[in-house]
Amino acid sequence: MKKKLLIIVLLLIAFISFGCKKEESKTKEKSSKEKVVDFVKSKLPIAWEYSEDKLKVNDDYSVEVIYNRGSDWFLCAYYTSDVVVGMNDGKQDILKDISKITFTCKTGDTIIGKAEYQNLTKINKDNVSDYAKYYKGNDLVTNLKEEFIKESSSYNYQELIKNPNKYRNKKIKINGEVIKVSEEKIGDTSQVKVLTNITKNSDSSYQDTVQIVIEKEKYNKKLKEKDIIEVYGIILTPVSYYNNSKIPSIHGIYFS
Repeated sequence: MKKKLLIIVLLLIAFISFGCKKEESKTKEKSSKEKVVDFVKSKLPIAWEYSEDKLKVNDDYSVEVIYNRGSDWFLCAYYTSDVVVGMNDGKQDILKDISKITFTCKTGDTIIGKAEYQNLTKINKDNVSDYAKYYKGNDLVTNLKEEFIKESSSYNYQELIKNPNKYRNKKIKINGEVIKVSEEKIGDTSQVKVLTNITKNSDSSYQDTVQIVIEKEKYNKKLKEKDIIEVYGIILTPVSYYNNSKIPSIHGIYFS
């Protein structure tokens, strides 16, 4: 009888111990997901809004982020690339947990673009596109640069001056002559500001000045006065120039 009682007690202890380990395992899994969510939140731009339905970790540890203030499919690809590159800052234990991260950029209920990244521990600023899939709406974009250039247009200079809000965030192509190059550091980012005249006169001189803003780490060529450049970029808010005038400002993306 004592033997039977001892066996029952041992079985009961084993059962309780197994249950505790199971609960502990569940707790660890939940904690790990929360850790991933906190990590991703810490890397998102402050302007991004997120909640449980906009940022979640699935059971396979794929992460989904929904951004509801998107304006263009390319900006979704461009800015999320920077976010993902910024994630790879030595937190390898967290990145290894994430099987994939997908950013869905929307305007209202309309999906304007998606960006999907895998192998996060291997990503850096030079190879990010090798581990990415970019979408315009729900359609896969096979070549980001070619698609951007195809969608870029030339605009009348006076129209850019008169109707800046109409053209803001549109893709633009310009050719012009560099008249001044300067550098500015904002936080940890260095920017090169290139004043360029973009309207060619009959005598081959140029007029009509725009400011082109370049992220220095993404463009390693040295620009100088009198250089003739071709730029594809995004139209920004106009900036102040001489005598309180305003000139168009462009975020330079691709150059030749």
